[in-house]
Amino acid sequence: MTRQTHVPRGKLRRSSIAGMAGAKAASLQIRHLSTTLLAGEAKREEQGRQTREEMAEVVFEAISRLRGTALKAAQLLCLEVDLVPDHIRQKLGKACYEVPPMSRATARGVLFSELGEAPESLFRDFEPEAFAAASLGQVHRAIGPGGHPLAVKIQYPGIGTTLIDDMKMIRTLIRMLPTGAHVHPRLVSSSLREIETRLVEEIDYEREAEQTLWFKAQLAHLEGIVIPDINEELSTELVLSSQRLDGCHLHQWLAGNPSQEERDAYARLLVAFFYHCIFELERIHADPNPGNYLFLPGGELGIIDFGCVQTFEPGFIQTIKNLIRSYLSGDFPSVVAIYRGLGMLEGAGAPEAYIDKLEPIRENVVRVSAAEGFDFSREPGFVGRMNQSLMNATPLMCNLPKGMTYYNRATTGLYRMLEQIGGRVDLRVPGL
Repeated sequence: MTRQTHVPRGKLRRSSIAGMAGAKAASLQIRHLSTTLLAGEAKREEQGRQTREEMAEVVFEAISRLRGTALKAAQLLCLEVDLVPDHIRQKLGKACYEVPPMSRATARGVLFSELGEAPESLFRDFEPEAFAAASLGQVHRAIGPGGHPLAVKIQYPGIGTTLIDDMKMIRTLIRMLPTGAHVHPRLVSSSLREIETRLVEEIDYEREAEQTLWFKAQLAHLEGIVIPDINEELSTELVLSSQRLDGCHLHQWLAGNPSQEERDAYARLLVAFFYHCIFELERIHADPNPGNYLFLPGGELGIIDFGCVQTFEPGFIQTIKNLIRSYLSGDFPSVVAIYRGLGMLEGAGAPEAYIDKLEPIRENVVRVSAAEGFDFSREPGFVGRMNQSLMNATPLMCNLPKGMTYYNRATTGLYRMLEQIGGRVDLRVPGL
């Protein structure tokens, strides 16, 4: 995937990128058919694998060039559904953080358009160079009128107007992938619907401000958890000014060689935050990027960026608890019945037919739920193996119910951070 110096604008220009990808993919498919027509079975299989990888490269090269919501949607989909080889998935993830910054003039223009004044009039101090960037916006350091340090997030121009068209292009590009029978089309479709819903919400910074304040109020009693305040007078749908928390990101904190006790303490804070949100509030911070967590002085954990939030339907979390309970007891008929009730399994096969695919998942659930806790420092690569067991079960699934995409994403993100921290922590679900 190539890095470019600008984000393509305009529906015609962005559509042409998808169109060229479609032409290349069709050419590869025709080449494959012509060269394997008389080939033996082994050669057809090898050339088929090579063609699938080349087509995946073409599709995700196009998505990387589109950037913005197209790139973020594709990244999220490939985290959820086993569509492409690992090396392409890894490049796709990195591409999300290679978005070139908007110019100083563009950033000033957005601030003036949204807030009615130039940054030097709005803030005591405003740094024109962004100190953080992601796929949808960039963040600047500033000092507010009252002297408080702020993080000012500015959305990239045009993101909102291209979102719906980008999602249509993503659906077209994904259909080009020769995924075969192992991924049900409805599984991809349901995941994309959920992703589109969250992205529509994520580009609305007024909604993010409301969510931040809601979580701040709901979690005020959790000792050690810090959520920033919002400067509502300096926030709009495209600009969000929040309290700037000064702490270390995960890689910086780990570079200081923290003790095992410090690792365990932060692991407990992460689990307390996640479990309270999901099992008590039934609403979660659904973007588990390590960049959204800050290791603050005094052992506190700062949590930022509440743009991506999943609120679960009534009864969903109780169903998840029932599923975990059934896995823990080895009750595969109940596991299969719950998946069927969620609309995730097709057909009426006997539960025994699913055991081979579901047993590795059960083993992981049992291991992380041990009464003595789970020691991530002694289990390198555990999250990768856990994800692989979930991916291996993909052929069984025909659909993902509302909420499941981001429940899976948040859970995996939690485990991945705990693995990086190397913490020892109790992961038993309350009430089970």
